[in-house]
Amino acid sequence: MINTLFFDLNETLLDIQALQAIFEESFDHPGALPQWFTKMLFLSNTLGIVGEYKGLDILAEEALDQVFLENRKLPSTSTKDRILRQFHQLPPHDDVIPTLEWLKTKELRCVVVSNSTQEMILEQLQHAGLTDYFDNIYSVDTVQRGKPFPEIYQHAANKEGCTPEQIAMIASHDWDILGAKQAGFRTGYIFRKQMPLNPLYPTADAMGSELLMLVQQLITPQNA
Repeated sequence: MINTLFFDLNETLLDIQALQAIFEESFDHPGALPQWFTKMLFLSNTLGIVGEYKGLDILAEEALDQVFLENRKLPSTSTKDRILRQFHQLPPHDDVIPTLEWLKTKELRCVVVSNSTQEMILEQLQHAGLTDYFDNIYSVDTVQRGKPFPEIYQHAANKEGCTPEQIAMIASHDWDILGAKQAGFRTGYIFRKQMPLNPLYPTADAMGSELLMLVQQLITPQNA
């Protein structure tokens, strides 16, 4: 029986497309934003493979420098500062607050599990007006290894006092679904981009483009 919901933060709850205009203005093409976000993940995973760790704030800045260089642009301090500041101040997707309001009426714990640093999570949630909806937050800072490495899923489950069978993870990234499935959680894949699940990864237990319906599918007893 599910009693705890783990939520990914960036892209899943917060709308990173709010950065699209500044990226297009800075790089003259629509692909720079996903290029930057993918580079952050690549840096995080590569460091994790060799047992190293850097916080997402550091990775975000380094990835941005690389995007400037690969697009043959001179790094602009003012543009970098604007992008990185705005990354800390993303708005929630339209369906997030109504879903969290509905969940407040249920006896379920809501928890953020994110690659953002602890400080970033607090700032991002506060700016998005989401702080009061969550019972706890967990940053990969704690385990010094980013998702989808297993440490953060295990750490958060242990801290919550939950067995894997009591947890459902909601994410908009197939690699996060993979990590959560490996930890034994039920999983919900929210379509925030036109991206299907990678066929090499396990299928999510529920999929959808509307958060409330996805959550309701996940918390329905499997034998109902």
